[in-house]
Amino acid sequence: RYSIYMSTLGNRPDLFPDSPYVDKYITNPPEGYEVPGEYLDDETFAAIFSEAEKYIGYPYVWGGSSLTNGTDCSGFTMAVYANFGVSLPHYTGSQEHSGTAVNSLAEAQPGDLILYSGHVAIYLGNNQIVHASNPRYGITTGTATYRNIVAIRRIFN
Repeated sequence: RYSIYMSTLGNRPDLFPDSPYVDKYITNPPEGYEVPGEYLDDETFAAIFSEAEKYIGYPYVWGGSSLTNGTDCSGFTMAVYANFGVSLPHYTGSQEHSGTAVNSLAEAQPGDLILYSGHVAIYLGNNQIVHASNPRYGITTGTATYRNIVAIRRIFN
């Protein structure tokens, strides 16, 4: 149980400076995590991706918006996009109305927001997302279709 705790909530160097779990999940992204190189040719997406990728492995905290001390899903997208001058609300339901609508996952572009019922993620392309998942997995990558998608929003045109 201690290793599960440390890998999900204890990977914070400010609280556990001598822990072998600190950085273990930050520097070793989950398997299957690969963004096609051609997506990185888009400078805007490459910058967003670079920013979001830095926080993989950091903790999920409901209601949080600190990329290093803990954030929830909408806090994650809000904080990442804030680095690019975009002001998103800290509420998934409101983010569902930000930007412009995208009709389907087939039309989604890297950097779009993928919205689920009560959850939001950043689309990486190739059916992959990065998101603040839950307390067990923290900020991680995954498959965009792991849940029913309710909306897709393009923040940058």
